Amino acid sequence: MIKTYLLLFSLVSVLFWLNLAGRTWCASRRRSRCTFDLPHATASLSIIEHWCKRYGYTLYSSSSTRRCYQRGSCLWYGAPRIEVFQSGTAWEWQLQAYVQFKSGVISGELALDEHALHPLGSGDSKIEILPMRLLNTHRLEFNRLLKTLNLPLLP
Repeated sequence: MIKTYLLLFSLVSVLFWLNLAGRTWCASRRRSRCTFDLPHATASLSIIEHWCKRYGYTLYSSSSTRRCYQRGSCLWYGAPRIEVFQSGTAWEWQLQAYVQFKSGVISGELALDEHALHPLGSGDSKIEILPMRLLNTHRLEFNRLLKTLNLPLLP
C-alpha cells in the first residue's frame, strides 16, 4: 500500500516538473513586446494617459524618458502593461504593449499579438502560458488605443 502511494506521488511530481519545464520553454520562445513608433509624441502621450485612466491602468513606474502603466497584478494571471519611452531624440517616442506574467516559479513577458500558445503540437498537446481568452481581451482593449492613435491594429 505504501509503495503504491510512493509511486503515485513520484508520478505526480514528475508530471508537475515536466509541465513546469514545458511552460518555461514555451515562455522563452516568445517575442516579449509589441512596439510602435509614435509619430506625434506630445499629442500621443495625452491620448495614452486618457486611455489608461479610462481602462483602469495606473502608473507603475515613471522617469523623464519612460512611463509604464499596468492594470491589476500579475500574481495569478498576466497583468497588461503599456510602456511609453523616448527612443532617441526628444521627438522619437515608442509605445510597447505586453503582458507581464507570473505562474508559479515562471515569470516573463508576452507580446499581445502572440497567437500560438501551444508550441508542442496541435490538438490535445496544449501548454498555455496565459488563457487565450485573457490575451484576446487585452489585445482588443489595446487595439482601441491603436485606433485612436491612428496606428496599425494587432491581428
